[in-house]
Amino acid sequence: MRYLFLGASLAGIMDAATTAADEGAEVVLFDQERPIDVSGVSGDVTALASTWSAAHLDGVDRVVTSPWFPETRPPLSDAID
Repeated sequence: MRYLFLGASLAGIMDAATTAADEGAEVVLFDQERPIDVSGVSGDVTALASTWSAAHLDGVDRVVTSPWFPETRPPLSDAID
């Protein structure tokens, strides 16, 4: 299972990503506001650059997002499409 976590600098989103990684999921992290620190996360974890591309959704099974992403704008609008 490959997860994309949007807004990964938020503690709750990072906690969910850590849990997913601990359970063996492939985890992809994105945050356009702050750098992502993955030093405390083990497993298959990738932190994306802060520039969004719809290609980041390739191979993603599930998207987990913070409530701050408007569904009418990328990246969430790309995930919905």
